[in-house]
Amino acid sequence: PLLPPTSPTASTRHDFHLDIDIAPPRVNPCPFDRLRNRGELDMDRVRNNALYAAGSRLREHAQHAALDGLARARLDGTPGSGPGSRCPITETVERHRHTLLLAKQSMQSHEWQIVIAVVIDEATLEQAGRSAGYGNKAGATAVALDRLRHGLAALVMAWRLLPPGEHPLSVA
Repeated sequence: PLLPPTSPTASTRHDFHLDIDIAPPRVNPCPFDRLRNRGELDMDRVRNNALYAAGSRLREHAQHAALDGLARARLDGTPGSGPGSRCPITETVERHRHTLLLAKQSMQSHEWQIVIAVVIDEATLEQAGRSAGYGNKAGATAVALDRLRHGLAALVMAWRLLPPGEHPLSVA
């Protein structure tokens, strides 16, 4: 316990030790966070933030869907995630997995591939685009950004993160 500075023994307590394993704060944000910080998800600030909110919510569902501790959540809708059939699944984990399945169904498969790569796996746009089969840097980055934006826009609409009638993407 920390002693208040007015305590007579506070100045003599140099042996203070916390036995807590705390991960250091992130120095570099992940690629998805950088896209939001630079306003690259959408040129309109409100839409940029809505697309980011959709991705953040998806990332949170993915993290909670994998809380069984055995393996990463299966995002293809099949039950279980760990080796064998004795994978403990709580109702909370199952609810988050179901939300992931609904999110996947709200967008095209080529968009889902990029959204998962960038938002959950923390790949750069170039890496995500190359994994989708685009060889050069400019093409891979452009295709990945387009698919990411459209996939996140589908989530914005599905989760109603903007007022009714607002389109989640700016028209250039």
